[in-house]
This record gives sequence, structure tokens and C-alpha cells, in this order.
Amino acid sequence: MLPKENPEEFYSRFHEQLLNSQEWPGDYLFKFILREGEVKEDVLKEMFTQKSAVFSRRVSAKKTFTSLSVKVKMEDPDAVIAIYKQAQMIKGLITLKFFLFLFKHYIYKAYLKNYPNHLWKHCNTILKGHH
Repeated sequence: MLPKENPEEFYSRFHEQLLNSQEWPGDYLFKFILREGEVKEDVLKEMFTQKSAVFSRRVSAKKTFTSLSVKVKMEDPDAVIAIYKQAQMIKGLITLKFFLFLFKHYIYKAYLKNYPNHLWKHCNTILKGHH
């Protein structure tokens, strides 16, 4: 989330994207990056103790970061967002899916702002089957 952005609006858009991205309940893949020495992996894993989570861990080549993937069955987008909100409180933690969503959202907004006619023409071409 960007510093000036309204958290309620952001989470509303994120909820909608999650709702449309898969069927619920369903498996969801969380991806976190932990800075070495700043975040204890156990603190993050405690967030998933009530669920049957599958953890996958990978350390960076320079051993400065650890990537932790967590595949877990979630009931709905609200449950996913609750985990991200809880994870936000952990200092030094980077949530990848969260930031990938932000990246896609803001790139799309910039594209629409700069090339609205091009995007509209491209969509019409695809819909008409002339691509």
C-alpha cells in the first residue's frame, strides 16, 4: 500500500481481486521475504498454527534474505487479508503477493492514464477476434 493511499480502499480492491482470482475456499500461496537477522521465521509460522500449512524455505545466495512460501487452505479473501494485516506488524517482513498486486494495479493505472485510447482499441480488436 502506498503511504497516501486509503487502507480501506486498497483492501477493498485487493479483496475484489482475490475474489475473482480463484474459487473459495481454496489453497492460497503466501510468499514472504524475511531480512536476515530482522525477522524470526518462527514468528511468521505462528500465524499459521491453526491451519494445515505447507512451508517452503529458500535462502538467498548472499544469505541476506530468506524466502518463505506458505501454501494453506483459506476460507475466503477476508481470511487472506487478515493474515496480510497481521504480517504487516512484523518488522522487516516483505509480503510478495501483496506487493505484486500493488505493482500490477499501479502499472495498469499508469498505462490507462498514458495510453487510454490504445488500450481501448486493443480490447476492441481482441473482442472482435482480429488479433
